[in-house]
Amino acid sequence: MKLYLSSYRIGGHGAALETMAASGDFALIPNALDSVGDASIRESVVERGVADLEDLGFRVAVFDLRRYFGCAEALAETLRGHESVFVTGGNVFVLRWAMAESGFDEFVRSQIENRAFLYAGYSAGSCVCSPTLDGLDLIDDPSIVPDGYTPPALYGGLSLIPFTFVPHFDSDHPESPRIQEVIDHCTRNGIHYRAFRDGEVFIGRTGQHAG
Repeated sequence: MKLYLSSYRIGGHGAALETMAASGDFALIPNALDSVGDASIRESVVERGVADLEDLGFRVAVFDLRRYFGCAEALAETLRGHESVFVTGGNVFVLRWAMAESGFDEFVRSQIENRAFLYAGYSAGSCVCSPTLDGLDLIDDPSIVPDGYTPPALYGGLSLIPFTFVPHFDSDHPESPRIQEVIDHCTRNGIHYRAFRDGEVFIGRTGQHAG
């Protein structure tokens, strides 16, 4: 599996994303935004994500994982027509929940040996690829339970990368002032992490330790 993990939006390596995608189709996963109370804000972020990909020449289909809660086989069958996914930012714990409830996490894991499959995302969409979400609760609230979700929050990430992805480091982003708290927590607890400034991207494959 190919990985394109950005701190914020597409980041500074859009040309690389164009090259990495096996086809011109992307499945956009916006469920990290399910805890956003203002529907217009959620819609605007989704529209921006679609536009970012379309500006690179991709065709985009938006997948709401909530429609597949308890229907993992249906989701897997639908996603088999897409070799590229792009997962937006938002609350990483809400996103992890949605992935578990829909079976998206197992679908992604089933693609680990697929050299054509591309997992791309930013912020929460990148963080969820970490082995653990421990420490990310300092910036995202794990106690938020959107309608249709079943607690408790999950702290185990997808383990697609061997470190905790820490976004928005030293950046012009509302969460940046608290990122140092995450770094300090990881350091105290022996959690391997990498911090990324907005614009920076991790590019690699599952099983690789550098990118």
